[in-house]
Amino acid sequence: MQEEEKQNHSAGTPPEQPKKHKKEKGKSLLETMREIDAKEAEKEAEAEERRQALLAEREKKEKEEYAKKIQQDRIELMRLKQGIITESDTIYEEKEEKPKMSFWKKLGNFLYHSKWWLGITVFIVGVFVFLIVDYVTKVRPDMIVLLITDDTEMQNHRQQLEEYLEQFTDDENGDGKVHVDIYPIPVSDNIDDMDYFTGNSTKLSAEFQMGEAVMVITDAKANEYIMADETLTDLSEKYTGHENIRGNGYYLRHTDFATKIDYPGNVDRDLSIGLRAPVKTSDSKEKMQKTYDVAEKVFLRVMYDLDNTTEPEDIVTTEPAETAVTTTKEDLMMLRIGNHLPSSKGYLAMGKHAVKLGATTFAFFTRNPRGGTAKPIAESDVQAFLAFAAEHDIDHLVAHAPYTMNLCSAKPDIRQFGLNMLQDDMKRMEYTPHQYYNFHPGSHTGQGAEVGIEQIADALNQTLTPEQTTTVLLETMAGKGSEVGRSFEELRAILDRVQLTEKMGVCLDTCHIWDAGYNIAEDLDGVLTQFDKVIGLDKLYAVHLNDSMNPCGAHKDRHQKLGQGYIGLEALVRVINHPALKHLPFILETPNEDDGYAAEIALMRECAE
Repeated sequence: MQEEEKQNHSAGTPPEQPKKHKKEKGKSLLETMREIDAKEAEKEAEAEERRQALLAEREKKEKEEYAKKIQQDRIELMRLKQGIITESDTIYEEKEEKPKMSFWKKLGNFLYHSKWWLGITVFIVGVFVFLIVDYVTKVRPDMIVLLITDDTEMQNHRQQLEEYLEQFTDDENGDGKVHVDIYPIPVSDNIDDMDYFTGNSTKLSAEFQMGEAVMVITDAKANEYIMADETLTDLSEKYTGHENIRGNGYYLRHTDFATKIDYPGNVDRDLSIGLRAPVKTSDSKEKMQKTYDVAEKVFLRVMYDLDNTTEPEDIVTTEPAETAVTTTKEDLMMLRIGNHLPSSKGYLAMGKHAVKLGATTFAFFTRNPRGGTAKPIAESDVQAFLAFAAEHDIDHLVAHAPYTMNLCSAKPDIRQFGLNMLQDDMKRMEYTPHQYYNFHPGSHTGQGAEVGIEQIADALNQTLTPEQTTTVLLETMAGKGSEVGRSFEELRAILDRVQLTEKMGVCLDTCHIWDAGYNIAEDLDGVLTQFDKVIGLDKLYAVHLNDSMNPCGAHKDRHQKLGQGYIGLEALVRVINHPALKHLPFILETPNEDDGYAAEIALMRECAE
């Protein structure tokens, strides 16, 4: 058989395939879906039939219960008509009586649920009522007076001072009452660059921007602080020849002012009453003029009241008498010394002022020390001063930059502001050639001393020129806060970075280096040796001669009168007589008036070798 199949295959006849069973055809998809739908419909129909049956059963039951209740009500109604039972036994026997709440319980419930809204409402109403009551009952002042002094005893007598001034004040606001408000603003004896940022300075600045307070009670340091020659009325011109008036103040020392306000003892020699000159303020110049008229009226009444007890021969003056100091030519040659003078009246006035004090040098601010404005320089005034200075041997002036000039502030606009002032001051200094320009290096305000040093040197490199005759002096600092210049090394670092180093030098402040930790009282030679090693004594051009209110190393910068501080008179005398220092100009920055400066200058001349 196999052989036969092989033959057939070889002959080309294909072998017969085995027969397969025919596959039965299945249901189509459509038919399947129809069957599924039919089953689902059948299920839904059955479910619906069951629901309807349940509903019918429920409805039947409800109808039975309702019919039963109707029947019950009919029976009870018949019984009621027959008098078998009472109404209360039937109609209301199933009703629950609601408990009655008391008034206080209702109130408590209301407060509990409405406490937040009630609290807010009460607060708003309270504030509104307070404002109304305050407005209606508040006594509005008829005059405001600024008390600008650090005399705490005077500040404690604020009420007595108000009562005294109220005697001479009219009811200006028409409220039927007379009231004077005293605004005390303490001003430190030692005004330094940090005072500019205190709260008292801010308060004073705010008051001066308004015209509500015209009358001021000040002392010498306060007058310096507020630039009295520019901000206060010149009373001496207005009331010529008055024995108690000098410049812009009516002086109170030799009146019975202390007695009238119950002040213990006598008031300070430099305490005076002044009037702010009317200027355009945040309101208007016209409004301030009205306030000025009120204050002047009160001022005249007070002056009349106090005039009867004056002793004018002992009143502090802004200008010393012509015969205050007698200085020989030999004295002048021995010691060049002077003090800081007001500059508002010009160069010639400063020169005459210095001569009257016995000074042969002096210091002055080139512009407003608390701002940045500078008065124009009159060429004729400068020429007159130069001639006067040559005649009276006045030389080696030590001009002082404003406190607001900070060349190393973290704020770029403040640095630029300082740079502009520095550059302008260098031009102004050339009106008086070959003098000194002293400035505080500045405060780095958190940047670090290294950054501050670079910024200071950069400002100097942008300003100094080979043609200038002025020598710029870096002042030694006490080291408070973030001051740069607290050590000789920091000053040296600035000098090393200045290109025109020949135009630079140092001003040594005895109070500052003492507060910085340099003990000049016990080791002056050692301190100067250290200065020479780090900076070089050839770079020392001037000395600020001040005692200190603080012990050595306090880092506070508080000047004191000569011989009344921690440094002491003996140590300061050694300073002016030291061979490395005695040829330098000495500038007094002690908390004094003219008579105090004249006395200190005379004392130092007596002690000079």
